[in-house]
Amino acid sequence: MSARTVACVLLFVAAAAMAGAQPRPIETEDAATVPAGTVRVTAGVSRLARQPYPVSGLTGTLWRVPEAGVTVGLGPVAEFQVYGGWDALRIDARRTAPLSELVTAVGESTSDVADVVLATKIALRRESSGGPAVAVRVATKLPNAGNESGLGTDTTDVYGSLHLSQQLERLRVTGALGLGILGDPTDGQRQNDVTTYGVSAIVQAVRSLSVVADLSGRTSTRAHGAFPGTESRRRLTGGLRVVRGAWQLDLAAIHGLTTTEPLTGVTAGITWQRQASPRP
Repeated sequence: MSARTVACVLLFVAAAAMAGAQPRPIETEDAATVPAGTVRVTAGVSRLARQPYPVSGLTGTLWRVPEAGVTVGLGPVAEFQVYGGWDALRIDARRTAPLSELVTAVGESTSDVADVVLATKIALRRESSGGPAVAVRVATKLPNAGNESGLGTDTTDVYGSLHLSQQLERLRVTGALGLGILGDPTDGQRQNDVTTYGVSAIVQAVRSLSVVADLSGRTSTRAHGAFPGTESRRRLTGGLRVVRGAWQLDLAAIHGLTTTEPLTGVTAGITWQRQASPRP
């Protein structure tokens, strides 16, 4: 099936459900924030086939082990997030690229700490029968992964986005639209502004099992072509989510819809959430 057909099928399957605010295994953030004093911890593993790195010229199979994150409810309308992990690439091909001469990795593999993302999400409107939940999210990607490994860009990027979520009986729909300011890895004096977007649908198939689908990406707004590492991207994710009490398990397939995304991938993870005990 074509990518468009796959997207339509997944969104149709997702046309009947419910969900929580947990993002895994999808990319588009729900507009709801975690309750005040709540701590949510996520851990996962992903395998991405034919993952390209336009800045270093590397292509290969990427393992992200672990993918880890912590979200803390700061109050009734705000939460703080931190995400990171470890990347290991089995190199399948090398080509000449803008910063390929900086790569010191030799042999058939390379690895590095993943770029850490710090984010804050603030709810502007609570969900009601009269309209969706609305929130803004501001995030910063730190330059933890280096050019030497071939897995990083050594740039600090900033994102801001608006999120809307609505429950429609057994279907929960979320949409997001925002702006990203990405540094040029080849010239510290330049940047590329990109439009970010995402739409997700979550269906509660049975009491504890949900079907999830997500389409997310970014579009370069630069008239004369994006700088390496700031290109347009788009991916489709579809999978399952099982919730049992404070625990959530997820499994999903990933399909890249642009040449800057992996061709295919799979991700699995676990989430644990707990409300902190109030002070006596």
